[in-house]
Amino acid sequence: MQRGVRPEAVNVELWQQIDWGRDKMHDSSKFTACFNGSGSKSTATEEGLPRDSYYFELGNIGSGCISCAIVVNKVNVDTTKAD
Repeated sequence: MQRGVRPEAVNVELWQQIDWGRDKMHDSSKFTACFNGSGSKSTATEEGLPRDSYYFELGNIGSGCISCAIVVNKVNVDTTKAD
């Protein structure tokens, strides 16, 4: 990726933490809308997950370049369906 060129997509992976074992990836979503300005957001949903500990990892940013970076202002996790 050339210097000064902004990425237009990011892959966000949802991982389940497995104690004493290999963590399990449940989903990978490609987010693009969040690059349309400060008021824009990208959304992904996942249902039927077992109750456990989870974390997010960023997969490819832009075209997967090594020197790319992304700033996340806010992450919301809605658990209303689990209640």
